[in-house]
Amino acid sequence: EAAGATGKHKDTLCMTPADAKDVVKTIATAGAETNCKVSDVKTAAGGKLTFKMTCKDEGGTSTYNNDISFGPDWYTNVSKGKTKDGNVSSKVNAKRIGECPK
Repeated sequence: EAAGATGKHKDTLCMTPADAKDVVKTIATAGAETNCKVSDVKTAAGGKLTFKMTCKDEGGTSTYNNDISFGPDWYTNVSKGKTKDGNVSSKVNAKRIGECPK
């Protein structure tokens, strides 16, 4: 769920076992289909991961700092960024809910 200007939002997405197993690789390739680049991916003991993301669009460049805590079937991401419209932040809590549909 993400709380923000539009309130809470729920999404369901499917990750392959390989994506879930190698979180760093999954994060590092995020944004490849958009105009975003991930950098400064760092891991720490205890299921911690941080990274920066820079996105370019018609309005300019947006930058985000992400701080993730994760376990075998959950993660929490706190993201803080700057866009042309000002500062933004979000918190995402995610958990595994079962197998992907076929």
